[in-house]
Amino acid sequence: MSECKKIKYSNLGALYALVSAQETHNDYRPIRKYFCKECQAYHLTSKQHIHYLEEMGTLGFHLNS
Repeated sequence: MSECKKIKYSNLGALYALVSAQETHNDYRPIRKYFCKECQAYHLTSKQHIHYLEEMGTLGFHLNS
């Protein structure tokens, strides 16, 4: 198993990093964390989850409009 080269976070560390990133104003703004099975750690991404509208239901529809 190869190690990925992304920044690794614990679950709480990823949440803290997300909150901190919202306070900075630059081009890259992560919006969610995800668990990496390759390195067994969390990473941040600025991409929306592929099924986020289904998971959010009606609220997701209004936010996307």
